Amino acid sequence: MFSQAGIVRFFLTDLLPYFSAYECQEVFCVMLEKFSYKSKKWRHLAERAMRRDGYKCQISKRYGKQVTAEMVHHIYPVDEYPEYAYCLWNLISLSDAMHNTLHDRNTGKLTADGVALMRRTKIP
Repeated sequence: MFSQAGIVRFFLTDLLPYFSAYECQEVFCVMLEKFSYKSKKWRHLAERAMRRDGYKCQISKRYGKQVTAEMVHHIYPVDEYPEYAYCLWNLISLSDAMHNTLHDRNTGKLTADGVALMRRTKIP
């Protein structure tokens, strides 16, 4: 997570010149909020993503397979992009097998497939 000083510096130098005060306040609040997979907000958003995707793994669907989704993945990882943690566009429903192809379980970093998915997903 970011330090408060780092957030304030980012807010003043990078956001303020380009966005309205309201938009800056929204980003600032999100960055200060600690993300939790146990929060009600997260569970509700994950359910919305599953419903949007028809409870099907979206990567398998891309290859013509109908596989039930078992979890929701952050395309832009929460630890690197906390401002996108609660954005519906940043979520994709996946099977556990497909999810494991996107993460290196030893390092916790994205694999080449995970990075490719991130590059294909445009930030709105």
